Amino acid sequence: MTFFLGVSIPAMARTISHPNHYDHATIGEHFDPYSMVTKMTESRYDRMEKKSIWSYEYADGTICRVVTAGYIVQDIYLIKP
Repeated sequence: MTFFLGVSIPAMARTISHPNHYDHATIGEHFDPYSMVTKMTESRYDRMEKKSIWSYEYADGTICRVVTAGYIVQDIYLIKP
């Protein structure tokens, strides 16, 4: 017997980039999570990798995720709608 499950998922075009600097975050430098100019939406700690992930959302829908280890920026993910 064969079953077909049709699922419709709206496609949203998003652009993901890894800039060296965005807002007040610069790769390789100390990071103050409260110095960003927008609202923090999430912060979490990954115990396995010993890294913190800070998420910020801007008025235009852009999401910035800053990955730190010991408050030193390791990576920046920028997700634009």
